[in-house]
Amino acid sequence: MTRRELVLILGAVGGPVFTWAALGFLRKLPSWLLTLETSTLVGAFAYTQTFALAESVILTLVLAGIGGLLPRRWFPAGYVAFACGLGIAGGICMALLHLLVLMQLRGVGDLELLGAGLLLALVALGVAVTSARLDGMARTTQLLADRLALLLWIYVPLSLASLAIVIARNISR
Repeated sequence: MTRRELVLILGAVGGPVFTWAALGFLRKLPSWLLTLETSTLVGAFAYTQTFALAESVILTLVLAGIGGLLPRRWFPAGYVAFACGLGIAGGICMALLHLLVLMQLRGVGDLELLGAGLLLALVALGVAVTSARLDGMARTTQLLADRLALLLWIYVPLSLASLAIVIARNISR
């Protein structure tokens, strides 16, 4: 797998992960501004971005490893299209599942949430398989992953700075 393909997969996986982590932080920021100090807020943001970086890198390495093991003939449009489709669709589906959990709908139990999660996982897998089989869908998925990879120019340096903050905070304690 080439470096460009890894960057595309990291962009497809990391774009939704980093964006969702930042949105989760911003959702809680108004209430935190009333009670927390600036250093604590910076630390909370640093932790979210550090874990988003770790999650994105781990998922990218897992997808790249799976791509190295599976036969190329299974993916007529290319494995990168499959991995990018899975990363983008999976990220969106997991964000939707998280929104369902946050809404805390009355009468919705754990079994229903599990069913919704499995349904969303099947949708993500369906998008990924379609991306690997159809050339038009593969081009669209790779184009979207290419656009998401541009966000890595913001997210990766921000996450590395966040990692430095997390390390510094933990050493100073």
